[in-house]
Amino acid sequence: MKTQNFPIKSVITSLLSTMALSVIYSSQAAAAWSGYQSLGGVVTSEPSCTSSAGQVICAVRGTDSALYANRFNGSVWSGYQRLGGIVKSNPSCTNDGAGKVLCGVKGTDQALHVIWFNGSAWGGYQSLGGLLTSDPSCTRAGVGKVICVVRGGGSGLHAQFFNGSSWSGYQTIGGLVDSNPSCAYTGGGSVICGVKGTDSALYVTRFNGSAWSGYQSLGGVMHSDPSCTANTAGRVICGVKGNDGALYVRRYNGSTWSAYQNLGGVMTFGPSCATTSGGGAVCAVRGLDSALYVKRYNGSSWSASYTNLGGWLAGPPDCTNNGAGKVTCVVEGSASGLHANTGP
Repeated sequence: MKTQNFPIKSVITSLLSTMALSVIYSSQAAAAWSGYQSLGGVVTSEPSCTSSAGQVICAVRGTDSALYANRFNGSVWSGYQRLGGIVKSNPSCTNDGAGKVLCGVKGTDQALHVIWFNGSAWGGYQSLGGLLTSDPSCTRAGVGKVICVVRGGGSGLHAQFFNGSSWSGYQTIGGLVDSNPSCAYTGGGSVICGVKGTDSALYVTRFNGSAWSGYQSLGGVMHSDPSCTANTAGRVICGVKGNDGALYVRRYNGSTWSAYQNLGGVMTFGPSCATTSGGGAVCAVRGLDSALYVKRYNGSSWSASYTNLGGWLAGPPDCTNNGAGKVTCVVEGSASGLHANTGP
């Protein structure tokens, strides 16, 4: 057999150059983020954040099972405000497009309870009834309108629609759901919700302002809750953890869905995706080293590699558009306090 000399020196040089460029890119990408700000506290749930009127508002359950809220005005966090209640789920908060914020939680009676922030003060809880077997997912559904979607006792989805003055009562969407729902506002009074089915595939259903569509299967084998985000032009991104631990996304362009795109990585919880300006998005995950990693979509393609934002996460991140074209990701740290990072 004839042997052939392999140019090992040039290969090593090429690999080292590629690694150096990757480190430089990662450093530059991470520099576009604010770095972590500590919100403190001792939390016992995943946070839920939204933005309204130039503020980012995050809600979380405390050690006394009450709901607490913390507001960021663009420069400093307000500190925690106790909203009371006895919360038995992760909260779900959304703006209503008219300067108000709503947070939904499951109470000790397994019913859905909501509380409003009017821009300066919080109101009291209102019970919307029902028997919840999931966390709620609440999202804007127009100007001054909100939808909260939950899984009921029969494993189907049910929705409550607020039309600006009153709640609709539960509408049955049905299905057999094996995850928490993830809902997003797509503009024009429309909403899309993603869930995992009993076959572990991703399913979506749409609300057109008055009625719900049937379910559409997007396939796949999910190992997390989905995270769906959308802009008001009707573009949607749903991210999920695959059976290999990698991040997979499907994009909706307003008329059709893309195939799954494998964004790689190995995550230890489900992703959190949020829109940015210019049709972009960010999906954040916790890596095997418990640090926060983000992938950025610029409107046409995803970043080549993950940006490592560091930290030590005790749970999954929660990311939201901060209202100024950037994303704020809030995480629980090693001492059970919250920390926020904004970019890119």
